Amino acid sequence: MLDISSLDTSARAEEGADLVVRHPTEGYPLKDTDGRLLTIRIVGRDSERSRRAEQAVQDRRVRMNKGRGFLSSAEMDDDMIEVLTACTLGWEPFTLHGEVYEYSRENARKLYERVIFIREQVEAFRSDRANFLPSSQTSL
Repeated sequence: MLDISSLDTSARAEEGADLVVRHPTEGYPLKDTDGRLLTIRIVGRDSERSRRAEQAVQDRRVRMNKGRGFLSSAEMDDDMIEVLTACTLGWEPFTLHGEVYEYSRENARKLYERVIFIREQVEAFRSDRANFLPSSQTSL
């Protein structure tokens, strides 16, 4: 009999997993000049951290939209960047426009604002529960 708790991704989602950033059109893993993979540590959608970030966005939307009845696409985009920023735990330094990018919350936000293909990869990665299951569970 299958124990459903073996499929609970909450704990592993909270620990985070490493997204290997891939070239936006060719799909190969990106590496730095020393040959190290460009990875970003991300918590999963089922983590408490992610849920709190999404709830904060929803609460703000409710307060902001009383009487307006709509959100602009720019506001929705900004909300997603805020959630992804909150879900980012770290990365090894890399360069962007000649500037060294150490991990910080501020730099995560800037990265997701400037480099859309990375933002899209982070968003997809955090939502894919398979990234937060033990490898033996992903082929059931």
